[in-house]
Amino acid sequence: MSFFAGLVGTEPVPAEGSDGLDGIAATYGGGGRASVWRGDSAAMVHVPRPVTPEDRLDRFPAAFAGGTSRLVFDGRLDNREDVIRALALDPARAVRLGDGALVMAALERWGIDACPRLIGAFAFAWWNESLRRLVMAADASGGRTIFAHSDGRRLRFASRPLAVLAFPGMARQVDETAMAHLLLARPIPAGATPFRGVFRLPPAGLLVWKDGHHSISRYWRPDPGRRIVHRDPRDYVEAARELLDQVVAANLRAIDPVACQLSGGLDSSAVAATAARLSSPRVLHTLTAQPDPSAPMPAERPRGFYDEGPFAAATAALYPNITPHYLPAGAITPGEEDATALFRQFGVPMRNFTNFGAWQPLYARAKALGASVILTGTAGNCTLSWKSEALLADLAAAGRFVELARQLHGLRRHGHRPWPQIRQNLLRYVVPARARRQMQRLRGTGEAWRKRALLT
Repeated sequence: MSFFAGLVGTEPVPAEGSDGLDGIAATYGGGGRASVWRGDSAAMVHVPRPVTPEDRLDRFPAAFAGGTSRLVFDGRLDNREDVIRALALDPARAVRLGDGALVMAALERWGIDACPRLIGAFAFAWWNESLRRLVMAADASGGRTIFAHSDGRRLRFASRPLAVLAFPGMARQVDETAMAHLLLARPIPAGATPFRGVFRLPPAGLLVWKDGHHSISRYWRPDPGRRIVHRDPRDYVEAARELLDQVVAANLRAIDPVACQLSGGLDSSAVAATAARLSSPRVLHTLTAQPDPSAPMPAERPRGFYDEGPFAAATAALYPNITPHYLPAGAITPGEEDATALFRQFGVPMRNFTNFGAWQPLYARAKALGASVILTGTAGNCTLSWKSEALLADLAAAGRFVELARQLHGLRRHGHRPWPQIRQNLLRYVVPARARRQMQRLRGTGEAWRKRALLT
């Protein structure tokens, strides 16, 4: 990922050397060569880290619109061809444009209305010198984002959270509300960070700053009422396969080797198999975490397993261009010894911190392979392999008891016991909260929030 940061203000920005940009780039830019632009009331820095071949074509901070605008950009466009066609660009010229240059062309043509036309993982900041206006946007999936702080006179921003706090004069103050949510195992409020006054753009977030005031809106929202209906159930499988092909192909557009996490589950296996098929004969490195062979293991469960290796090996054996890597857990990793390293990277305390110890050998191997892209099955449980557990409660609430009975019968036919499904996915939604608390007291389980909290 490339890094960028900047500041805009109602007054002239500090002079070179006192605005903090050089030091911020040196600390958070990953060792790349920084490029700085300074104007009258705005300044930007960009440190490139090319991932796609087209990244090598871009130079930021870049001027466009006759020199009246400047742009810093990080990420990639997954619909390059669509944007090129919509802009009616000469194909011979388009192949010489990076993704950031295409974003500049789109902004010059459509202004902020260009944002809904852009698909991918990206974030950008656009300063219009003639309008003295800053526009920042992040992609709809949350693949990239921007962190910022505004005090009325100046807005400071960066693509990494702690970089915002590195600007001169910035105070590090803990946001008690955000920390309370973290300690109680609840999601941080939308847009918040652990630091008071520092906020982040949400997915599909659009920020407009002018004359010391800023507004944040969403340029796209999913349509929860949209339904895709096919007569043949096999058509759903083909539609999912087509979407998976599109997403994986977009992430394979990389200069360096591509690695893919591979477990024994459906999601990462589907991603790895798709990547191997689409990238053949290019080698695909798969990374599988395994238990420490010397560690005692619990008894196997009827519907579970603890060693992903044999299942991952079965997938890898299907594709000759897969080079599998099986990485057992071992000694305590540096990341486990120093929890602040991850905090410095993400700017937020990590939940499930012990999981990172199992993943560190995978990341270390990917780094040793020179991979700049690691494919995962993250969030597959919410999409490709979603179990639709809330469906039972939805059917009951709608009074569709015949369909509810049919779904429960189907679960039983596939080896699931109906009563646990009713208790976990139906009763907890329809039983009043007071009754649930009384049942907890009778069982001696106590309040759920007390069991999950980090506070004792």
